[in-house]
Amino acid sequence: MALLKTRIDQNGRIVIPAEVRRHLGVAPGDEVVLDVGRDDVRISSHAAALGALKRMVREGTGRKGYSVKEFLRERQADAEQEGRIWKRRRKPRG
Repeated sequence: MALLKTRIDQNGRIVIPAEVRRHLGVAPGDEVVLDVGRDDVRISSHAAALGALKRMVREGTGRKGYSVKEFLRERQADAEQEGRIWKRRRKPRG
């Protein structure tokens, strides 16, 4: 897709041209994700951002077929274990 120019209105809003909305598959009322860089902003559809996150998890673990649900389940188990350790350390001795 080509570079397009748009303006920021008085209220700080940016109009996303219809051509771009169609390309992203978004419609009025849909959520989009803004990825704010050092000096730029990238707009993605919610579905595209979620897909990118899922790819990062799979690539980061090096496990083929590893899902976000599995990752979250493992993190929850880790957090529960950390909570149990923390409680043991905080118990008054007596």
